[in-house]
Amino acid sequence: MPRYTPFSLLLLLLLLLVLPPHTPAFLLVSRTTVPRRPCTLLHSSPPGNDTPTPQDPPTPPSSSTPPLPPPPPANVTRETLTAREYFFGKEGEFDEDLAYLGISRQRLLLNTAVATALALGANFVGVTSALLNTFSTPEQMDGWKVDVLYPVRGFKRYVDSDDGYEFR
Repeated sequence: MPRYTPFSLLLLLLLLLVLPPHTPAFLLVSRTTVPRRPCTLLHSSPPGNDTPTPQDPPTPPSSSTPPLPPPPPANVTRETLTAREYFFGKEGEFDEDLAYLGISRQRLLLNTAVATALALGANFVGVTSALLNTFSTPEQMDGWKVDVLYPVRGFKRYVDSDDGYEFR
């Protein structure tokens, strides 16, 4: 049976309050419809009529050589991009992509913040322990007592406030 900390339960409650009730947590894209092109069906000509109709596909020429590809347009210019534009896109392109997906910047940032808080609160793949190992000192751990919840430098602390002792 997993043991839930109050911090992880608070983060779970926050996640449930932020997302709409019908949306799973992993689904960030709203349910928008993409306009579709109308489908045109090819109809064969009626029996007894051998004249091609406008809907019939054109018949390929009966030559033995394959057809040549069309020549490129004469007015095509290659656009040069800077390294910033190549990796991060042009101005406004990110907003266009978000609008196409139906996501606002606020929703993206909120979901990123909730996911980060959940990953830190649940010690997902040991990221919280790694951050505490890197950026904390043993003196700070004595004051914060975060090592009761997360292993720091490979050890967890046990504190019994009733009897007044603790183990590392």
